[in-house]
Amino acid sequence: MYCKKCGTKNKDDARFCANCGEKLVIPPQQQAKQQPAQPKQQSYIEPQNEPKRSSKSWIIALACVIVVVVGIFGFQYLKSEDKKEATATTENKTSAKTTEKKATENNAGEDVADAKDSTEKSQVLSYTDNEDMDLSACTDSDDYQYVSSEDNSFEFAYPKYLFNRSYVNKTGNQYTLEYANSDKADDYEIKAVISSQKAGSGNAVKSVQKLYKQKKKSIKNVTYAYPQGGKTPKLYQGKSSMIVMGYLDSDKTKCEYVLLTSDGKKDYMMQINFFDSDYKDEYKEINYVVDCMYRGCSFTNSTYQMRTFDQFREDDMGVKK
Repeated sequence: MYCKKCGTKNKDDARFCANCGEKLVIPPQQQAKQQPAQPKQQSYIEPQNEPKRSSKSWIIALACVIVVVVGIFGFQYLKSEDKKEATATTENKTSAKTTEKKATENNAGEDVADAKDSTEKSQVLSYTDNEDMDLSACTDSDDYQYVSSEDNSFEFAYPKYLFNRSYVNKTGNQYTLEYANSDKADDYEIKAVISSQKAGSGNAVKSVQKLYKQKKKSIKNVTYAYPQGGKTPKLYQGKSSMIVMGYLDSDKTKCEYVLLTSDGKKDYMMQINFFDSDYKDEYKEINYVVDCMYRGCSFTNSTYQMRTFDQFREDDMGVKK
């Protein structure tokens, strides 16, 4: 390239004259060759890419906001459900404890009942809430009440004006009647227990003999045995019966009377314990009461009806059944 001012030849890519320093004029063809196309391409592309980048950023930002909002609501929902579950669990535990407590209290109440001669309630029989023990009011057959056991295995009669308590066990096959002075087990004037149970032996005679021996051992002074001698039971209508009576103490104040019967399927017992004020008097009122309860019992082998107190004192056997 030549300088127009001094005519000095310069390099093709020189911009100023090497001799005089004049700015060199580059021909258009040469100028096109020297200028790169990249800057023009970049300046053209840049405006087009800018809106795309902005749109993508807005979409990403919106998505992030949605994710955050959904996350917040989801967290609150889960927290609420956990709270409900915890509340329900607490209520269930409280309810379970309440139920358990009630069940425990009920069981405790049943244990108390079981401890009291396996009885369910007191005063189960009529005329067993007397304030006084009135023997003089029990001297006629009309003064006695008949009752059938709950399990329908026997029937018995008892004086209306003698007892202040009565009980029956849960299975309905044992009745207890007593006139008690206090809650002590042995503090009573009279106590009667009438019951039935599965026979101890399939043989009626053997079953009664076994029971008789057991009861006789507890009696210190035997005053009466039936049949006489207490060896062979009395047989009547397929039933075998024996009676033993006597005193549990040397002073002869604690008397016990036991009637035993068996039919080979069931054993029956009527036991009467009472305080005897005069063991020498065989015709006193309490002995008459025992005689009436014996005759009024369904599992006795007696063939006689109840008699009056006067008949009892006169040894009049009365009327047959």
